Amino acid sequence: EVYQYSKEEAGYDGYQVAYENGTFTYSFNITKNSDVEIGDKVYTNGLGGIYPDGIYIGKVVNVFYDALGLEKNVKVKNL
Repeated sequence: EVYQYSKEEAGYDGYQVAYENGTFTYSFNITKNSDVEIGDKVYTNGLGGIYPDGIYIGKVVNVFYDALGLEKNVKVKNL
């Protein structure tokens, strides 16, 4: 499955990036109704006009809810 991330869906302007052992990890929030799953590929979707459609970001390595259960948190590694 392919999941296309946009800043608009994340609900805030940006995401967190970490670099460890030669791999970037991106973390961001998405709506809790999203059907994203571990192993999904993540690409840009071109909305917002900053990045063009179809740039590979990585694979989803973790999906979990925030403390209140209102949003999903997603971690993506550029594998």
